[in-house]
Amino acid sequence: MGHSTFTLSSWDGWSNGSDVMGGATAWGTADGGIEGNVFFAGRNLMFSGMILAESPAEMWAAIEDLNSVLTDARWGDLRVDEQHLGLARQIRVARGGRPVITPLTDRIAEYQIQFQSADFPRLSVDEHSAIITTSGVSLTNHGNYPAELVVEMRGPLSRPVTLEWDGGTWEFAASVGSTQNIDVNMRRRLITSPDSYTHYRQYATGKWLELPPGSTWVRRVGGGAGSLRAVWRSSWA
Repeated sequence: MGHSTFTLSSWDGWSNGSDVMGGATAWGTADGGIEGNVFFAGRNLMFSGMILAESPAEMWAAIEDLNSVLTDARWGDLRVDEQHLGLARQIRVARGGRPVITPLTDRIAEYQIQFQSADFPRLSVDEHSAIITTSGVSLTNHGNYPAELVVEMRGPLSRPVTLEWDGGTWEFAASVGSTQNIDVNMRRRLITSPDSYTHYRQYATGKWLELPPGSTWVRRVGGGAGSLRAVWRSSWA
């Protein structure tokens, strides 16, 4: 039985950033600067290469494999092992259309396949986690872009549940029961129970923490025998 090989000759959109998509407001001054938030579009990723098969049957099997990518789900994690950087990163993508396959012979073909992401940061494939204690813990983002942080609150926790870090405080003005689980997505400002899907956004005040590049010392304030677990992935622009 033979086999097919997919080669990669070019890939665009992974390492060359993303387009600005608004959010900038011109200054009313002569320096021509901008103020306000500047947002970035999701990535358009294009991969091109060759299919090299040992037989016509293997060629058709390879074409079927390529056509089947992301046909069983709307979204999937595209993972790239960048050995030259010592990194393995991923981004969540949807397929941007049908692959373009151009047969050159019955054993050789060119292909192009496109993906689109809803957001532009590239994330570490390794998920980091740490228990936030009253004495504090260092949360490290090894990338160059603020990392999305999820805090898992597991009861019992006494009201209020407070997080403190250099330059900010976040408070949850309610107790967490002994059998209760509540997850806090700091970037999305979404507070829900993974068990009942109940929302608790109304109890939150203060700053919302996204982990900047480098290390951030975070500590818990408040009582209760429950736990606060931080979950994040290092992020790159």
